[in-house]
Amino acid sequence: MMLRLVQSGFVACALSLAATSAFAAGTSSGSSGGTSYGGNSTATAETEDAAELFAEALEFNEKGWYRRAISNLRTVTQMEPKNADAWNELGFAYRNVENYRQSARAYYRALDIDPNHLGALIYQGFMYIETNKDGEAQSNLSMLQSLCGSCDEYTSLRDALNAL
Repeated sequence: MMLRLVQSGFVACALSLAATSAFAAGTSSGSSGGTSYGGNSTATAETEDAAELFAEALEFNEKGWYRRAISNLRTVTQMEPKNADAWNELGFAYRNVENYRQSARAYYRALDIDPNHLGALIYQGFMYIETNKDGEAQSNLSMLQSLCGSCDEYTSLRDALNAL
Protein backbone atom coordinates (compact mmCIF):
# COMPACT_ATOMS: atom_id res chain seq x y z
CA MET A 1 0.00 0.00 0.00
CA MET A 2 2.77 2.43 0.97
CA LEU A 3 4.70 1.63 -2.21
CA ARG A 4 1.60 2.39 -4.30
CA LEU A 5 1.21 5.76 -2.52
CA VAL A 6 4.84 6.62 -3.19
CA GLN A 7 4.46 5.53 -6.82
CA SER A 8 1.25 7.59 -7.11
CA GLY A 9 3.03 10.66 -5.79
CA PHE A 10 5.91 10.13 -8.21
CA VAL A 11 3.56 9.61 -11.14
CA ALA A 12 1.56 12.72 -10.19
CA CYS A 13 4.79 14.73 -10.09
CA ALA A 14 5.93 13.33 -13.45
CA LEU A 15 2.54 14.03 -15.00
CA SER A 16 2.56 17.55 -13.63
CA LEU A 17 5.96 18.23 -15.19
CA ALA A 18 4.98 16.58 -18.45
CA ALA A 19 1.66 18.42 -18.59
CA THR A 20 3.42 21.72 -18.04
CA SER A 21 5.74 21.14 -20.98
CA ALA A 22 2.91 19.79 -23.10
CA PHE A 23 0.37 22.48 -22.22
CA ALA A 24 1.38 24.65 -25.15
CA ALA A 25 0.66 21.70 -27.40
CA GLY A 26 -2.87 21.37 -26.10
CA THR A 27 -4.46 23.19 -28.98
CA SER A 28 -4.51 22.46 -32.67
CA SER A 29 -3.26 19.25 -34.18
CA GLY A 30 -1.15 20.99 -36.76
CA SER A 31 1.11 22.89 -34.39
CA SER A 32 3.17 22.12 -31.37
CA GLY A 33 2.57 25.34 -29.53
CA GLY A 34 0.89 28.65 -29.19
CA THR A 35 -2.58 29.64 -28.22
CA SER A 36 -4.18 29.50 -31.62
CA TYR A 37 -7.92 29.44 -31.67
CA GLY A 38 -9.30 26.45 -33.51
CA GLY A 39 -12.86 27.70 -33.91
CA ASN A 40 -14.84 28.56 -36.99
CA SER A 41 -13.13 30.72 -39.56
CA THR A 42 -16.18 32.88 -40.37
CA ALA A 43 -16.27 36.17 -38.50
CA THR A 44 -19.55 36.54 -36.64
CA ALA A 45 -20.45 38.06 -33.31
CA GLU A 46 -20.94 34.58 -31.89
CA THR A 47 -17.49 33.46 -33.05
CA GLU A 48 -15.93 36.56 -31.50
CA ASP A 49 -17.60 35.74 -28.19
CA ALA A 50 -16.44 32.14 -28.47
CA ALA A 51 -12.90 33.25 -29.28
CA GLU A 52 -12.83 35.55 -26.26
CA LEU A 53 -14.24 32.85 -23.98
CA PHE A 54 -11.73 30.35 -25.34
CA ALA A 55 -8.78 32.70 -24.81
CA GLU A 56 -9.94 33.40 -21.27
CA ALA A 57 -10.36 29.66 -20.62
CA LEU A 58 -6.76 29.05 -21.74
CA GLU A 59 -5.62 31.64 -19.20
CA PHE A 60 -7.73 29.98 -16.51
CA ASN A 61 -6.21 26.59 -17.32
CA GLU A 62 -2.70 28.05 -17.18
CA LYS A 63 -3.44 29.56 -13.75
CA GLY A 64 -4.96 26.32 -12.45
CA TRP A 65 -8.46 27.79 -12.28
CA TYR A 66 -9.98 24.71 -13.88
CA ARG A 67 -13.58 25.17 -12.76
CA ARG A 68 -13.63 28.63 -14.32
CA ALA A 69 -12.14 27.19 -17.50
CA ILE A 70 -14.81 24.47 -17.54
CA SER A 71 -17.56 27.06 -17.39
CA ASN A 72 -16.15 28.99 -20.36
CA LEU A 73 -15.35 25.88 -22.37
CA ARG A 74 -18.80 24.38 -21.91
CA THR A 75 -20.19 27.56 -23.43
CA VAL A 76 -17.66 27.51 -26.28
CA THR A 77 -18.44 23.87 -27.11
CA GLN A 78 -22.17 24.68 -27.15
CA MET A 79 -21.54 27.60 -29.49
CA GLU A 80 -19.09 25.66 -31.65
CA PRO A 81 -19.64 21.92 -31.25
CA LYS A 82 -17.04 21.12 -33.97
CA ASN A 83 -14.22 22.96 -32.18
CA ALA A 84 -11.73 20.18 -31.36
CA ASP A 85 -9.43 22.56 -29.49
CA ALA A 86 -12.22 23.62 -27.14
CA TRP A 87 -13.20 19.99 -26.47
CA ASN A 88 -9.56 19.14 -25.80
CA GLU A 89 -9.11 22.00 -23.34
CA LEU A 90 -12.39 21.04 -21.68
CA GLY A 91 -11.03 17.51 -21.23
CA PHE A 92 -7.83 18.97 -19.77
CA ALA A 93 -9.76 21.07 -17.24
CA TYR A 94 -12.03 18.18 -16.23
CA ARG A 95 -9.00 15.90 -15.83
CA ASN A 96 -7.37 18.39 -13.51
CA VAL A 97 -10.41 18.42 -11.21
CA GLU A 98 -10.36 14.60 -11.40
CA ASN A 99 -13.68 14.34 -13.22
CA TYR A 100 -12.38 11.58 -15.46
CA ARG A 101 -15.76 10.61 -16.89
CA GLN A 102 -16.36 14.09 -18.32
CA SER A 103 -12.70 14.39 -19.28
CA ALA A 104 -12.92 11.17 -21.30
CA ARG A 105 -16.07 12.38 -23.05
CA ALA A 106 -14.41 15.65 -24.01
CA TYR A 107 -11.28 13.93 -25.36
CA TYR A 108 -13.38 11.44 -27.34
CA ARG A 109 -15.32 14.34 -28.82
CA ALA A 110 -12.12 16.20 -29.77
CA LEU A 111 -10.69 13.07 -31.40
CA ASP A 112 -13.96 12.34 -33.18
CA ILE A 113 -13.71 15.79 -34.78
CA ASP A 114 -9.95 15.55 -35.42
CA PRO A 115 -8.49 12.04 -34.99
CA ASN A 116 -4.95 13.44 -35.35
CA HIS A 117 -5.27 16.11 -32.65
CA LEU A 118 -1.89 15.90 -30.90
CA GLY A 119 -3.05 17.74 -27.80
CA ALA A 120 -6.06 15.50 -27.29
CA LEU A 121 -3.94 12.38 -27.80
CA ILE A 122 -1.36 13.38 -25.19
CA TYR A 123 -3.88 14.67 -22.64
CA GLN A 124 -6.03 11.58 -23.09
CA GLY A 125 -2.87 9.54 -22.58
CA PHE A 126 -2.20 11.36 -19.29
CA MET A 127 -5.81 10.67 -18.26
CA TYR A 128 -5.29 6.99 -19.02
CA ILE A 129 -2.18 6.94 -16.83
CA GLU A 130 -4.01 8.67 -13.99
CA THR A 131 -6.82 6.10 -14.20
CA ASN A 132 -4.47 3.09 -14.37
CA LYS A 133 -5.15 2.35 -18.04
CA ASP A 134 -1.54 2.09 -19.11
CA GLY A 135 -2.34 -0.02 -22.17
CA GLU A 136 -4.57 2.69 -23.60
CA ALA A 137 -1.89 5.30 -22.83
CA GLN A 138 0.59 3.16 -24.74
CA SER A 139 -1.81 3.12 -27.71
CA ASN A 140 -1.92 6.92 -27.65
CA LEU A 141 1.87 6.97 -27.50
CA SER A 142 2.05 4.78 -30.61
CA MET A 143 -0.40 7.03 -32.41
CA LEU A 144 1.63 10.12 -31.47
CA GLN A 145 4.82 8.49 -32.74
CA SER A 146 3.19 7.68 -36.07
CA LEU A 147 1.84 11.24 -36.39
CA CYS A 148 4.79 13.32 -35.26
CA GLY A 149 7.81 11.11 -34.58
CA SER A 150 9.65 12.26 -31.48
CA CYS A 151 7.76 15.55 -31.06
CA ASP A 152 7.22 17.12 -27.63
CA GLU A 153 3.83 15.44 -27.22
CA TYR A 154 5.36 12.02 -27.87
CA THR A 155 8.35 12.50 -25.58
CA SER A 156 6.22 13.92 -22.73
CA LEU A 157 3.82 10.98 -22.80
CA ARG A 158 6.70 8.52 -23.20
CA ASP A 159 8.46 10.02 -20.17
CA ALA A 160 5.27 9.83 -18.10
CA LEU A 161 4.80 6.16 -19.04
CA ASN A 162 8.45 5.40 -18.29
CA ALA A 163 8.03 6.96 -14.83
CA LEU A 164 5.50 4.28 -13.83
